[in-house]
Amino acid sequence: MNQQPDAIPRSIIKLHKKYIKGSEKKALIKEFTVYVCNLTKAVKTGCSIIGVKVYITTKTMKHIYDVKPAVDYDFLILHLPKLIKTPDRVCRNSSSKRGAYLFVKEVNEVIYVISVEECVENGETCLFVATGFRSDEDYLKKFPTIWSWRGGIPSS
Repeated sequence: MNQQPDAIPRSIIKLHKKYIKGSEKKALIKEFTVYVCNLTKAVKTGCSIIGVKVYITTKTMKHIYDVKPAVDYDFLILHLPKLIKTPDRVCRNSSSKRGAYLFVKEVNEVIYVISVEECVENGETCLFVATGFRSDEDYLKKFPTIWSWRGGIPSS
């Protein structure tokens, strides 16, 4: 994780270095919540999402770190704002899974998915990253698309 895209909040990199990097699998870590980005108006409106601010916790970062290959973790963490702000499409997640929305973006012919859940914190509806992973179209077929870009124009 040497390369740092401009859009990634420094606080995410600091938390990674201090609490996640090199930690043992399933190790308990201090829990922090950090701001990732705001949804774009097109995504927020197109998906009828109430919250606009998106956060991630060290617990979620640790989960991804523990269960995903290092190359996927590094990519997801470094590109989190881009994956959330400019998804190719947003799908409705199944009710049995954590996170109501799946933000789907293809980068360099690889499909990445960020699962996002709505929560109410101090009377404000906000969004939290539940997990992130690499996927394929076969897996995504079972989730209905609720919003997508079509020629740069929102479909909703």
